[in-house]
Amino acid sequence: MLFIIISIFIALYGVLHYYVYKKIIIVVPFGHWSIIIILGCLIFTPFLVALLTNAGYTALATPLAWVGYSWMGVVFLFFSFSVVLDFYSLITKAGGRLLGVQVSALMLPSPYYSVFMATVLTFMATCYGFFAARQINVEWIHIPTSKLDRMFDSFRIVQISDLHLGLLSDEMRLRRLIETIRSVQPDVVVSTGDL
Repeated sequence: MLFIIISIFIALYGVLHYYVYKKIIIVVPFGHWSIIIILGCLIFTPFLVALLTNAGYTALATPLAWVGYSWMGVVFLFFSFSVVLDFYSLITKAGGRLLGVQVSALMLPSPYYSVFMATVLTFMATCYGFFAARQINVEWIHIPTSKLDRMFDSFRIVQISDLHLGLLSDEMRLRRLIETIRSVQPDVVVSTGDL
């Protein structure tokens, strides 16, 4: 079963990279084999990181994890923005043909422009994500209930989510998180995903 899941992941991740490759060669029309080799290595980097980590080579796995996992985020964002821009172009062209209207003013000037826009949006989203992921957000939600036992005046639950602890975890960030949790004096701490 694990083999099937990994095979499906590699196939989908490979298709995503093929799409990105087709975009890259619009802007960089030379060195296709170099691009293919680099993208191929990036596809398998997360698996190499897992193998190295399981074998105890964390010093080697950590820099590869920074490259591989960062690339996963960047390539997914670029793919997402590119698909939206391609869909916009497709709908605009199809709408123009169906309605018999000239839509050249609404079209993106060239494929280069589409790749440039996707790249800029990816860069902006990556920068935002990098800094946002380092923030610890505390949100208070009060739930009035009569179902608490009378011995409790209140019951405070701290929910944590999406910490993604692992090779790339920053010890200072983890300490800040623990201090933040302690400062709100919870009765229970619950992790609801991606610990």
